[in-house]
Amino acid sequence: CDNFCQSLLEKLIEKDAFNPVILRALQPLMQSDTQKKLCWKQLIGCLRKLKKSGGQNLVRKALDIQELVSLAANARGCPVENARRTLESEC
Repeated sequence: CDNFCQSLLEKLIEKDAFNPVILRALQPLMQSDTQKKLCWKQLIGCLRKLKKSGGQNLVRKALDIQELVSLAANARGCPVENARRTLESEC
């Protein structure tokens, strides 16, 4: 299931078909620390797939999606800019 979710996000971002509404599916994962870690894992996995398939330009494109970075900040429990830097360094 992890691979499917990560690959779906990756393909939608890669093909310019991404609609931030899809991130609402990850919102239920904001209810506990364990679920937040799962959400973070999904986002990191997606960014790693983007980097592998299209390089740093696709990662930057993903990090320009405010809703994605906000979700990551919520999952990580940190400010948005910290989440953005951490996402970029971990992928």
